[in-house]
Amino acid sequence: MDKGTLIEMAENEVFESDQFDLNPEVRNFKSLFSNEICPRKNDLQTAISFYESLSDEESERRYSIHYWETCSLGAFDSLHDVVMENFHRSIDKRELARREIKNIELLLNDGKCQIMPNKEHLLITEIPAVYEKLITGTWSDFFIAEELDAYERTQEENSQKFFNSLDEIYKRKDKENIHSAHMDLIKESMEANNGPKYVDYFNVDWVAAMQIQSLMWYKAAIEKIMIDGTTYLTDISLGSKESIGRSKGISMNMLMRSNDGYEAIR
Repeated sequence: MDKGTLIEMAENEVFESDQFDLNPEVRNFKSLFSNEICPRKNDLQTAISFYESLSDEESERRYSIHYWETCSLGAFDSLHDVVMENFHRSIDKRELARREIKNIELLLNDGKCQIMPNKEHLLITEIPAVYEKLITGTWSDFFIAEELDAYERTQEENSQKFFNSLDEIYKRKDKENIHSAHMDLIKESMEANNGPKYVDYFNVDWVAAMQIQSLMWYKAAIEKIMIDGTTYLTDISLGSKESIGRSKGISMNMLMRSNDGYEAIR
């Protein structure tokens, strides 16, 4: 890996290290791969030295796992945040938590989906088999660099289309209608829901394992309510919970380009 890419990897990791929406450790969550890769480095010089000690393949895998963890956090939020209103309104939060934990276990083990959150994007049929493989250690490696590269490329293309449309709006002469046109563009984008979908780019095991991880974190968060009646956020110093995008400048495409071995094989 060239020095410039290595430094960008280190900078990206330091940026992520304290981000609520990017790093599970900020929420006191452990991922399925906590034992495989060490925690994110929060000091630039330490991070640079650490990446200098890794091979190109190890750096790519670390990036892939971090990306997967961030996606898992997003999936967790979609499960957790939408049901908090139910718990606020419940006359017995602990009993509701007990029931929801039972429903989570039914989904993980038997593929019976009775959990409260929206089930639209869950791979209900595939989850029990992948969960069993993860438990027994018989799962196949599902991190494929080309899949992540294709997904990131599509994300970037969609973002570029949006900003191109936005740029066209601001070039118009009828300045009074700029705000209205801007809001219409945002509304159209949300209604079209035309962002890349995980299932269209990643293998089934990647998607199912990501959803399993989110369900395991969801279960842990609900268990805290059942035990002491408080949310998992109680013991976390949040600061400002902002949704900050992934630090740009680094991508799987850049890592693969800088990997001489990968290029030779291609």
